[in-house]
Amino acid sequence: MEGLNKFKVLTVVVVFLFLFVVAAIYTNTKDASQGKIDVTNQAKAEKFKEDIKSDVANSSANSQDVQNVNDEVNNINMRLDSLSARIDQLEAGAKPSCYVYGIMGDNGVEQLSAESAISEARDNNRELVMTCSF
Repeated sequence: MEGLNKFKVLTVVVVFLFLFVVAAIYTNTKDASQGKIDVTNQAKAEKFKEDIKSDVANSSANSQDVQNVNDEVNNINMRLDSLSARIDQLEAGAKPSCYVYGIMGDNGVEQLSAESAISEARDNNRELVMTCSF
């Protein structure tokens, strides 16, 4: 053991201690960075879940709007079909019978005979009041 002195032993211990410290720092840094990656991935997953929930909520709101528009279109189509049927009935049916009441004045309907109401409406640009039935 003459070749092994205190200086060589101390040097070997310092080198092993240095390697141990470097390995500990590397392991700790690796674990910390892995934990950071896990936290980041977890945050991204939470954000993705929130985005999906908001998309589902927006989708249901949009589908409700689409449903309302579809209901309105169906209502308009039914009314249009009803009007078309009435027009077809009028074209195929008898002529309407109309009765002239008078003209529209400032205070309401002014009753006049049919001839005078028609001439008054024509000459003085007044509104003619009449009813028709089929």
